[in-house]
Amino acid sequence: MAPPYPPLGELDTVIRAAILDAPSLDAVLQAVRTYAERLPRGGEPFYRPRPGLHSDPTDHEEATRLNAADEGTWFHMLLYNAGNACLRAGDLNLALEVYKQALLGFDHPAVYNNIAAVLVERRRPTEARMWLERGIARDPQYPQTYLNLCSICLTHDVGGDPAAWLQKYRDIGGGPGMLRDFLAALPEDEATTYRALCMSTIPECLPSE
Repeated sequence: MAPPYPPLGELDTVIRAAILDAPSLDAVLQAVRTYAERLPRGGEPFYRPRPGLHSDPTDHEEATRLNAADEGTWFHMLLYNAGNACLRAGDLNLALEVYKQALLGFDHPAVYNNIAAVLVERRRPTEARMWLERGIARDPQYPQTYLNLCSICLTHDVGGDPAAWLQKYRDIGGGPGMLRDFLAALPEDEATTYRALCMSTIPECLPSE
């Protein structure tokens, strides 16, 4: 699977500082509350599309809609990004806790994908696949989930046909932009295998060299 989202500005620094000495869910929740109180809502893009989708105007519309969400949803979007910060800091257990807390008020497929990313790092690929399938049930039009499911099927013994997930990625309109960024984020040997499968399954979706 590809790594999670890139750092989200000041919040990333705040969360890293909060968990430096005593990493806990309570520390993260308090840091996010404090951060939210002093920053006007909408002052920073708390939800951002995956790299590679920025040129898609519908994705900008989704980001705008989410950033204008009610306070409860907005707080849980902050928690989602706090989970990303914990993951980048290397605290997988805390990241998993924070993502699950975020899901209580931000039921978005991106959260399911990042929970799966943590579980793969913790060598629990079967559970990761389950979370990705839950993400599809939540939103079957979210292309990143299909790419991640293909990746898990290629690299772990979890059953399923990786080519079928690529075909579903294509069928819902997934294109070269996201696939290019996804391949670039994979380890070299995995990217080579993944690209070969794409070439035999969805060559029309491969980015031009």
